[in-house]
Formats: sequence, C-alpha cells, structure tokens
Amino acid sequence: MPTRIALVTRPAVGGIRRHLHTLISGLQQAGWEPLLLAPPDFMVEGLSVPQYPMAFSLRQSPPAHIRTVFQLTRWLQMQAPHIVHAHGLWAALLTAPATWRAQLPFVFTLHNLIPRLSAPQRLFFQWAAKRASRIIAVSEAVARTAEAVGIPSQWIEVIPNGIDPTSFLQLPSRKEARAQLSLPLDRPVVASVGRLSQEKGFDVLLVAAQRLANQPVPPLVVIAGDGPERASLAQQASSLKHVRLLGPLPSVEPLYAAADLVVIPSREEGQGIVAIEAMFARKAIVATAVGGLTETLDGGRCGRLVPPGDAVALAEAIGELLADPAGREHAIEAAFRRATALYTADRMVARHLALYQELLPKKIFC
Repeated sequence: MPTRIALVTRPAVGGIRRHLHTLISGLQQAGWEPLLLAPPDFMVEGLSVPQYPMAFSLRQSPPAHIRTVFQLTRWLQMQAPHIVHAHGLWAALLTAPATWRAQLPFVFTLHNLIPRLSAPQRLFFQWAAKRASRIIAVSEAVARTAEAVGIPSQWIEVIPNGIDPTSFLQLPSRKEARAQLSLPLDRPVVASVGRLSQEKGFDVLLVAAQRLANQPVPPLVVIAGDGPERASLAQQASSLKHVRLLGPLPSVEPLYAAADLVVIPSREEGQGIVAIEAMFARKAIVATAVGGLTETLDGGRCGRLVPPGDAVALAEAIGELLADPAGREHAIEAAFRRATALYTADRMVARHLALYQELLPKKIFC
C-alpha cells in the first residue's frame, strides 16, 4: 500500500501552486499517494491527484476558520493519511489543531516572509509550530522571519524550491521567440514576469523604463502576468513608448528565449522562482536585494542586486548590464552552476522524501 500524504493549501497562485505541482509529481513518481486538500478553484494542471475541497478563508473570520478546522479534522480522521503537510502560514495555523485532534504527524512549509503578527497571532503560531514535527522554509530569509516571531531555529529545515529545468534548457531560438511574441529583433529586450501585485514592484520597473527611454537605443521592457494591479499598471504604462504588457502567457519559455535580460523588481520575496527559471534559461538577472532573492542569487554573484523600490538604481543596473556582455556571461555561468546544484525539482523532492521518512514509523517502509 503506498504511503499517503495529505497536502493542505490555502487559496494561492504563483509560487505555492507551482511548488505543489512539482512536489505532487515527484511524490507520485516515487510511489507515494498524495491527496490534495485545497479550495475548490485550486487547479493542479496536468496531474491526476485526488482533490478534496476545503473552504479556506483569508479574511479575519474566526467562525469561518473554526468551521475549516472541524472540516479538516473530520476528513483527517476518516482518511487517516500517514502524514499531513500544510503549505503557507494560514494553512499551517488551521491544519495544526486539526492534526492535533486527529493525532497525525504534521509538517508545514513557509513559502513567504512572515508578516507582522499581532500578539494573539504570534502565540497561536508558536503553538502550531510546537505541534509540527518539522517546519520547512523555502529560504534562509523566510526561516529568519520565523525565528523573529519566536520559533527556534532547530525546528526549521530550509528546503529551497526547485523546478524541472528541461523546458528552460530547450528554449526556442531568439528569432523564433521574438516572432512568436511579436517583439522586434533589432532592440534589447528586458523581460519581467510574475503576478501583477503590489509586492512584485512592477510599478517601480515602469518608472525605471521611463528613465531607460533616454538611452541611444532604448530597451523594450516587456512584462508578462496577471493580477490585481494589472489595470493600474496598464494606465501607468500607457504613456510609455518602450513598454509592453503581454498579460498572462500560456508558457513563459518564449519570453525567456526572447530576452536579453530578466528583471525581478520585487518589494518582498520568499525565494524567487522566476529567478531560478532565468538561471536555468541562461539569462542575466537584475533583481532587488530582498528576502530570499539575495541568497538565490548568491549575494549578487549570480545577478545584479539593487535596493527595492529604487527606480534610479534599477535603471542604472539594467543599462550597465546591457552594455557589459562579458559581465553578463560571467553572471550567467555562475547562476547556471548554482541552479543546477541547488534548485532542481529532483533535489527538492528528494529532500522532502528524506524528511518524511524520518518522521514516519519504520514499518511503513518495510
């Protein structure tokens, strides 16, 4: 009988969703049976995995949270998975009491920097952490925010996100990619991709793009993605001649293939999966020195780092790196070696499996 693991997630897009897709695929290949407990609209495309709807709410609504805890408890008591793994802070806080009542091993992953918590929230988080068999952080930066709210460092294991690099190692040609995206061949292209939300800092990139327009050959700044800031960013970009907002793309590989440079202008970042994709795609990177981005890019050895929210510094770094082919190649090779060593899906899944096996009764593996 395969080992059954319940993966619990709150409403999520972007990094958590992609992480779960990668983890579920790897667990299935290893012969495990993952079960997904998620909001009804949480889709894991391309995978066949049993999914059970859970009514998670991100609002401060104690009655709704209590109903979710009871719903989780009933499901866990009936299904009795071998281990329960929650993803994200709110999922962890709601899953902890359910696993305590169901008496099941419990692990949770912190994907993002922990925000400022009220005193009651801190106490509840500390209780949830004590209930967990292990806490996973996707970066040292995330781990430090957990320690700052009272979680001992020895309870935390850092397991960075990883991706399957295959599609990023087999990109279309620059010419093909630019034709596919209707981008010109005769200009530098600066690409950025992600959820169009305030913390991703695309508004700062647009200010930087305005400064870059004064260069003799202005780069074309191309942003792909969707999110709550899409309308305001479109309005901000409407007067900028050298900017294109592509909206959501079915796949990001052509954008990386078309780009001369990838920019990550985030105000905060748990780790930075876009950075990992660009590292495997062999693209030079300019990013903000925030959260896990700094360690992903090895303190600036694998990409240029600038202060968050500083459009002037961002524009200068983009211009300097575009004018420095040798510097770009040096950073690209260092980044590719680092990504290959640390940020593959195989490595991430293997480290999760090793952690799970430490926590489960030995008889499960006989």
